[in-house]
Amino acid sequence: MRVWLRSIIASLVACSAGGGALAEERLVVEPYPASSPWKVVTDKSVGGASLHEQIPSDQNSSDYRDLLSSQSFPRLVGIDPAITLRNLFNTIQSDCDGVRVNGPESVVEAGVPVAYAQVYCGRKAGKDFGVQMFFKVLQGEEALYAVQREFLVPPSPVGGVLRFNKEDAAAGLALFEATAAANTFLRKSVYLCNSVSTRSECKVQASVQ
Repeated sequence: MRVWLRSIIASLVACSAGGGALAEERLVVEPYPASSPWKVVTDKSVGGASLHEQIPSDQNSSDYRDLLSSQSFPRLVGIDPAITLRNLFNTIQSDCDGVRVNGPESVVEAGVPVAYAQVYCGRKAGKDFGVQMFFKVLQGEEALYAVQREFLVPPSPVGGVLRFNKEDAAAGLALFEATAAANTFLRKSVYLCNSVSTRSECKVQASVQ
């Protein structure tokens, strides 16, 4: 949830202060698939560390239901992406009931080490909603990068297990399709361009610069 995200980011950005600005390496987050482009609500950079947040065009930052964030941490370069996710799990579990976690799954994509995970929060402590979070963490040569797709959902005793009444069946199907699309987006539309990447998109981008 954004509260957890901001507390974690604040500490990591503080640790990253003083690092050099990112140069050749590029985190690519393609436009999120939607009928209307998502809007940027946060775009911050401190000492090379950055935080970028987007939400759907018909939502607002004080009452959002969907969030796409990307972050870079120069001082965390070389850290195993899976370790980063496990540390995040501990933070979420301390502030959430009915947590269920899938992952981390560690793979190498086009030469770049990455890790994926899904975290299902049944109920955020003291709130009337749960959260479903989908993560991709990438290990770069100049920084560690994290991309998160987040959904606010109805509360439930067990994270990820939601029951919809017959009249809400369409909403349940829409959520299922949206979470499937989020997983596909992270795997296919989020990637890193650097000297070790073998992605053809990175070579094309480099040739036109």
